Amino acid sequence: MKTSLSGLVLALACSLAIGCSERSSSSPLQVPQAGARDVLESAATGAHSWPCGGERAGNCVGNYLRFARREQGAAADRERCMVETADKIARLSAAPPEGQFLDEPPLPAEVLGRKIQEAIRLQSVLKARNDGPLRVIRFPSTQHGETMRTQLFLSAAPVGRVPALIARPMNRSDAPLPAVLALPGHNTSAEDLLTATLPGLVERGYVVMVPFFRGYHGVGAEHRATLELLCGGSSFTAIRHYEVLLALEYLEYLRARGQVGPIALVGHSGGAGIASALAWYQGERFAAVASDLVTTYINVTYEQDDAGQPIPGRATVMCESNEELHKLAVPIANFGMAPVPVGLWPYGFTRGRDFLYRWLDEQLGVAPH
Repeated sequence: MKTSLSGLVLALACSLAIGCSERSSSSPLQVPQAGARDVLESAATGAHSWPCGGERAGNCVGNYLRFARREQGAAADRERCMVETADKIARLSAAPPEGQFLDEPPLPAEVLGRKIQEAIRLQSVLKARNDGPLRVIRFPSTQHGETMRTQLFLSAAPVGRVPALIARPMNRSDAPLPAVLALPGHNTSAEDLLTATLPGLVERGYVVMVPFFRGYHGVGAEHRATLELLCGGSSFTAIRHYEVLLALEYLEYLRARGQVGPIALVGHSGGAGIASALAWYQGERFAAVASDLVTTYINVTYEQDDAGQPIPGRATVMCESNEELHKLAVPIANFGMAPVPVGLWPYGFTRGRDFLYRWLDEQLGVAPH
């Protein structure tokens, strides 16, 4: 069995790298901007079950599959496309490094930002959203130690209800507090992110919002949704970016109401690949971006023949796999040229976490602790 994870790290990820270039304005392709929509909040009722929102499948991917099939033809054609796409991604993973676009030159932020959006087919998701407000369903807050946590649904077409959790420190009157939008990796719950990956960040005085990425906790469901979305003219990567943008939209709504201050983006594992790409076309909306991984945007496992090549029809593809985004992996990792300060830490932020927190304090204008 050959495994190529999105955790495959390029050479420059072996050392700590922090790029703090001057801000420059990127050119989004009609991506939601700060204050662009209204937000309508309501309290959860007994009919709302978090995190799947009533879907029967434990991995909550029904909305994704319905969107993927919106314009497709026969099921046989869909299945054939899925097998062919999985095999192609497996062959790409098996190619020598010289064939994996590792010599791509840097690109201006506005050019790279546009290419990222085109690569993931972001417009396919954006144009499916209606003109209504972002609907936010709030569950009752609960106390966890010195923090208060609130589960949410962010509801918008075509992804349905996006589960998220917001954690706030208790007994802090110096509002608005700085905010961190924290993106998890596979098999990482919001609890894991708050207590193991970023322990003490909320208690330090940050509001931390964690979206729950549906499909992350079941290989079969993720594989199917990934391939159906690619064969349906979109991508799972576009879905992930869109859901993060919905979470950012809500944080900016809270900021406009004086409930949070400046916002940073922090990505772990699979979430790091999302954060790194977003930095290039949404950087002006964040005070800083931190990542613990440089990814190739290929995450696939496959069985090999005697020559070491993928056996057709035996590949399993994960959500971050995107051939066109894979071609941009090196320019994306050139963080020193990004339009927002970007910091790269060891995986899991296991080393240098104290420095991460001090760096976030500095970038978000927090008084020294």
